[in-house]
Amino acid sequence: MAMTNSVPSASRSSSEGIFAARPHVLEPARSIRRALIRRLALAAVVLATVLGAGAFVNESRQLDSRFAETLRFGAELLRLEVDRQVGAGVGSAAAPPVQAAIDALLHDPPRSDMGRFVFAAFFDASRREVARGIDRSQPDAVALAAAYARQGFRFPGHGLVLGGTLGLGQRPALPFAMAVADGQGRTVGYINGIFVLSPAAEAELFRSARRAALVAVVLVLVTALFIYPILRGLVGRLGELSLGLLAANVDTVKVLGSAIAKRDSDTEAHNYRVTLYAVLLAEAAGLDDRAIRGLIKGAFLHDVGKIGIRDAILLKPGPLDPGEFAAMQEHVHHGLDILRGAPWLADAAVVVGGHHERYDGSGYPLGLKGDAIPLVARVFSVADVFDALTSVRPYKPAYDLDSALATLRHGAGRAFEPALVTLFAHLVPPLYAVIGHDEAASRELLEKVARRYYRANLREIVAEVAAATARAQAEAATMSSATASANSMPSTAADRMPPA
Repeated sequence: MAMTNSVPSASRSSSEGIFAARPHVLEPARSIRRALIRRLALAAVVLATVLGAGAFVNESRQLDSRFAETLRFGAELLRLEVDRQVGAGVGSAAAPPVQAAIDALLHDPPRSDMGRFVFAAFFDASRREVARGIDRSQPDAVALAAAYARQGFRFPGHGLVLGGTLGLGQRPALPFAMAVADGQGRTVGYINGIFVLSPAAEAELFRSARRAALVAVVLVLVTALFIYPILRGLVGRLGELSLGLLAANVDTVKVLGSAIAKRDSDTEAHNYRVTLYAVLLAEAAGLDDRAIRGLIKGAFLHDVGKIGIRDAILLKPGPLDPGEFAAMQEHVHHGLDILRGAPWLADAAVVVGGHHERYDGSGYPLGLKGDAIPLVARVFSVADVFDALTSVRPYKPAYDLDSALATLRHGAGRAFEPALVTLFAHLVPPLYAVIGHDEAASRELLEKVARRYYRANLREIVAEVAAATARAQAEAATMSSATASANSMPSTAADRMPPA
């Protein structure tokens, strides 16, 4: 089976360095500042929009109120004329005086800077039209009256009713309807009409709205500029504390891994080297930053379960018998049990639980085969065995580079994914030359690599903890429960090749 992730070309110029560049990774402080600026800017835009819209609505309501005052005044003139001419009722004989009142309303309107009436019609109490007038000197007056008639005249029970703005004409036109009552409160007729907003009133409306929106924007920006330094200081301090806690966690992982490594090797440099080898291969295989962070933790803790293995087995200078090999396999269970107590280490369970699986399905604890083995675990198994081969162990001397790579190639297709072995064999010589026999160099280089991945994007790391906890604990639980029913495998030279 081929790798799930495609393997890029192995050619690489020396100017690129040993490890791949990750230009998309941001420093935490800069990432936090950018996020803070984006959110403050978004808040400013939203608040300015809401406040500006509110100011516009408020101005519109005030304009409607002034409309209503002007309309009521005009209607009151008509009502007074009706009362004066026809008293309590309006009949056909009253049409001339009412028509005169309408003409006066249109051609000699009440003084108002809001606009003027361009159409008015009077209906008696039985809703029969008595009189109407159109100010033909006003543009689109005839078309507006026709559009209002098509909508249908209205006859409210009492008071003034404003209609929706008509879409004709150069300026906003507002239809209205109003009941006309006599001195005793009885409805004697209805007025329907159209009021056109004056250019000055229209301009004032939009000036007021723009002015209110501008004030809102300025207030929001000033507030944001005042708050930003405070928030930046608080978030920066929180970031420093979080990074300090993260660094403490990483250091704890390194110390624990080094303590375990000292049980079956002379130095903790094994963990440094195997982590660097694994990261080198993971980058070339296309793993993302999140997966590589889990790989780094898993690399340090891959053999943490060996704390539960007796020294007589762990340090035996020769091959293990079947019973001893079965006991050695238990270190995977012990390791998964230890990780369950630390949610931040949950994503390391993929490496801890899967680094002894073999590509042909003959590994343990689950006997996974091919792509069923997580890619992170497949990557790590190559790096782990390579460093074990090139290191001195109680049961073997150190292999040279060529012998170690030959052994990996011999295991390709059985213990390891062939594509990964080919890629690793091409990439590892320059790195091996730097760290293969220099513990100080491996420690220094690992510090740089770990800093790149664990100080890269604080928000992503924090968000990752919760998700990784549920995901990896579920995988670890499945792996652990399945292992309980797995049969012990006989000891072979390949199985002991050699335990890291």
